[in-house]
Amino acid sequence: MIFGLFSGIFWALDTIVLSYISAFVLIICFFHDFIAVWLLFFTSKINLKKQELKILILAGIAGGLGMILYLLGIYLSSASIAGVLSSLYPIFSAVLAHFVLREYLSLLGYFGLVLAIFGTFMLFNINLNEFSFLGAFCALGCAFCWGSECVIVKLALNKGTDEKTALFIRQCVSSFFSFVGILAVFSLGKLDFSQSNLYLVCVASVLGTISYLFYYKAISKLGALKAMGLNISYSAWIVVFGVFFGSQINMYLLLCALIIIFGCLLSNAKTIKIEVK
Repeated sequence: MIFGLFSGIFWALDTIVLSYISAFVLIICFFHDFIAVWLLFFTSKINLKKQELKILILAGIAGGLGMILYLLGIYLSSASIAGVLSSLYPIFSAVLAHFVLREYLSLLGYFGLVLAIFGTFMLFNINLNEFSFLGAFCALGCAFCWGSECVIVKLALNKGTDEKTALFIRQCVSSFFSFVGILAVFSLGKLDFSQSNLYLVCVASVLGTISYLFYYKAISKLGALKAMGLNISYSAWIVVFGVFFGSQINMYLLLCALIIIFGCLLSNAKTIKIEVK
């Protein structure tokens, strides 16, 4: 349980640091994931297996796109709003798990799903100066990608892949697609390679890597659904830690975050796994 909880705490810190960076989104994504590749390469033993490589590449694509949409959500709205909406990813994951992992929700789980959706609609009452419909769309797109990634990673872990190798492949693929995007924009002459925020990106990358390692370990030890239930606590931690970074306490936003987290936890409660012969 401690692995899942710490994954949420470190991802909240990662989100807050990223919100202070003013740079092109793809550059942030590239350095955030590319630095993680080298951290894992020099600190871990990577064991690649051909049979799981395709699965992990697909997870990397889903995770990388999710990260890009997550950053867009932060800059188009705010770290708190993007964090809360993206925390809906267990709902998407539960739906995909229904078809891919053959896991089904109980009645209590469906109640949690409705509760999480209700908590999301409550967000529409916040100050419109902070809320962006495009930012919300990006954050929800991120939730879908991360929900997909979790199911795909679980498939790879079930086949014997270790967590660090899975994360290494994921970050390699994610950074590659970000780099391709950078080259495409650079060819149009619309890219400014400012390095003023490089140190902040490095700090965010370290925090993000630690979060992912805890998250993948939780998936391996607890299973995908229980790990997600703990990881999504990051939306509440963002609001709490934001106080130490100069943000004012927004009790309404915190209430929305708690409702969504509670609903997501219920949506993954008492899952039933059906063996198909």
